[in-house]
Amino acid sequence: MGKENFRITKEFNTALNDIANYNPSNKIQVNKPIIPKYEGILNLAGVDTTCYVTESGIRVLASRRLQDVMKVADDSDSSGSRWGRFLRFQWFQSLLDQDFNRAALEPIEMRVGNRKIVGYRAELIPEICEVILKARDEEKLTTARQLIIAKQCEILVRSLAKVGIIALVDEATGYQYDRKHDALRYILAQYIDEGLREWIKTFPDEFFNQLDRLYDNEDTKPNARPKYYGKFINQYIYEPIEKGIVKEELNKLNITDTGERKARFHQWLTEFGKVQLKTQIIRVLAIMEVSDSLEKFKSTVRKQKDLNTYHKLLFADTE
Repeated sequence: MGKENFRITKEFNTALNDIANYNPSNKIQVNKPIIPKYEGILNLAGVDTTCYVTESGIRVLASRRLQDVMKVADDSDSSGSRWGRFLRFQWFQSLLDQDFNRAALEPIEMRVGNRKIVGYRAELIPEICEVILKARDEEKLTTARQLIIAKQCEILVRSLAKVGIIALVDEATGYQYDRKHDALRYILAQYIDEGLREWIKTFPDEFFNQLDRLYDNEDTKPNARPKYYGKFINQYIYEPIEKGIVKEELNKLNITDTGERKARFHQWLTEFGKVQLKTQIIRVLAIMEVSDSLEKFKSTVRKQKDLNTYHKLLFADTE
């Protein structure tokens, strides 16, 4: 028998043995998606996020809205895929030390009815926040987006910490069995709202507090602020929106022939325009907060690839 015939015969005999020894219980079990036991809605930073608890007690947040919770992308990016990409970003990965539980970065697949749900362990959010805030303290964050994420982490950590102590007291006293099942969600929403309420003003007090600090001024009052604050606002807030197109149009709308101002610039904006303006303020304020001096602020801004904001339909109908 030639070598080739011997090889074929051997493989054939092996196949026969496999058939003879076949046992259905030996089949490889394909991992099936987890079917969660509990489901609910949790409001995090104003974002309704679906949450689950598995049979084994794992708390899971659906990944779809996590990019909004952490502000890892602009509001205009609603694809839902930015969260997974954020976790793989090199700058984020470089912040993780050896003690960080990298296994928590792996997605959890679940099945709810006919829908496939991808989520992440709930405890991953505060853990990421700690990493980001530590990096901000160590001045490792360099871009406007990174600083926006850090600001959001600060709001989340403060809010979650407050709710956490309430949950611990309730557990210690047994009150957890008497309170309404959505009580903690309500409390969390209250604290998050408090964290975000400072942004309701077009220019929050903190913005001018930071200006006072950067310019080494005593606390200034709304009606007695230096004119160069206005120049700062024009240069870093209004002019970057649409590369100065917004500011140019605002000048046309707002400045009379005698050079007087009809109203505040932001009063000419649509609701959408006001949202973009507030977004720009948050971006700039985030850089202000981590800058030790005005020169450091300007240096950081110069390193930004792009501090401009691009959107359409910013202006209200003036006719």
